[in-house]
Amino acid sequence: VGGAATQANANLHGFFWNQALADVSPAAGDRQSHVFGINSADLVVAASYDLGQMTTHGFSWQNEVTVPLGNFAPRGVNDAGVTVGYLSLNQTDYGWVDHACRWAGGVLVDLGTLGGHFSYAYAISPDGRIVGSSTTAADRDPRACLWLGASRLDLGTLGGLASQAYSISAAGDVVGWANTASGASHAFLYETNGSGVVTSRTDLGSLPGDYSYAYSVNGHQQVVGTSGARAFLWQDGTMHDLNTRIPAASDWRLESAW
Repeated sequence: VGGAATQANANLHGFFWNQALADVSPAAGDRQSHVFGINSADLVVAASYDLGQMTTHGFSWQNEVTVPLGNFAPRGVNDAGVTVGYLSLNQTDYGWVDHACRWAGGVLVDLGTLGGHFSYAYAISPDGRIVGSSTTAADRDPRACLWLGASRLDLGTLGGLASQAYSISAAGDVVGWANTASGASHAFLYETNGSGVVTSRTDLGSLPGDYSYAYSVNGHQQVVGTSGARAFLWQDGTMHDLNTRIPAASDWRLESAW
């Protein structure tokens, strides 16, 4: 497990947990860090920053050894060690923007956008397909995006204007959220083929509250996320409230599953 924990001085430090808790400290000169991705070799990717900074310092951490990755915010890593995230750029004709990026073998590549000024990469599959979101030329509503080689593909919505993708499985199943025709934000499961083309779109519905967001999917099309401020697991066509799977007297409420 990876994430971030508050220290006594209120700074966030990334952590890695595997039967014991390890501190994934910020880079020199920074005070905050956050772990965002882990692969099967326990290679951790994290962001290091200080409040008020315009740039973020990405780094990897494995067996307590830290390697700088450059000035970008990592969000995901696959088993080949390819890391994705986004970097901040100061464009002379626009100002500060964020662009999805890919890091591999010491080389950082700007993945570009769907025509707008902003894009974000959140996850990468074992074979290198990258998902996230990007604005189009109007720079208003984000669209779920899949990067495949030099191609940038708009994955579409559930009938509305906006969408974002957060995770992709080895089989090419993509999850995130999208607007419906009525404007509601619903979790989705999109199946894509080897060319990145969407072959089916499934609205996962919602728990009471009429909104949902999907954050992760595994190889069995089990999807987790949040709906109505309650964590859910969706499988076989049904969204389950994970609060029904813990003891009623636990004094816990599960709000989101990643």
